Amino acid sequence: MKHAIIAFLFLANPLTTWAQKHYLYADVGLSLAYLNPGLSATYNYKVGKHFGIGAGAQAYVFHATITNTHQFTPALFADARFLIRPKHKSQYFILADLGIDFYKHSEDYLRDGNYVYSAPKDNGTYFGLALGYFRRTTARGWGPYASLKLITNFCKEDQLHLTTGEQKSLSVGRGTFVVSVGFRFGDEAKKAEAKKKTADH
Repeated sequence: MKHAIIAFLFLANPLTTWAQKHYLYADVGLSLAYLNPGLSATYNYKVGKHFGIGAGAQAYVFHATITNTHQFTPALFADARFLIRPKHKSQYFILADLGIDFYKHSEDYLRDGNYVYSAPKDNGTYFGLALGYFRRTTARGWGPYASLKLITNFCKEDQLHLTTGEQKSLSVGRGTFVVSVGFRFGDEAKKAEAKKKTADH
């Protein structure tokens, strides 16, 4: 029986540590391009004291391409997050997201002087960069946060010179800033409870 208890504790301890490293960030925000609301949700796994990785989804209205204006654009992305002051209740974080934006390219053209521009393909590469502030309010690691994020769509756009007939394919990035507020859900209490039980025994 004693050996069974020891084996159980040996197996349970890594699972307890594993559980407390998982977080869910969920927020709503405002795209500063058109002042339209949007949202995002990110799962994050803490791989070190200051660093976490994960994946998420978001959707905001912004100028995705030169012809896709004022368009609701969802994205799926991988997330990397650097935590500043992770042991304090008041924390700061920096995040970088990379993934794909989903949209249908517009068949419209935009003329600017002697140049005509078009977006020939669907979808684009999503990139997000943000600075945020988090305040822990519960023992389980839950609490509110706010962030300022730059979201960008990278894509190919075709350029045609009407006089010379010269054509080019350009790599461009188009984006906007997003202000968001949200709530982080975590599970830090399990590790604290395990430590307390170990100390009591």
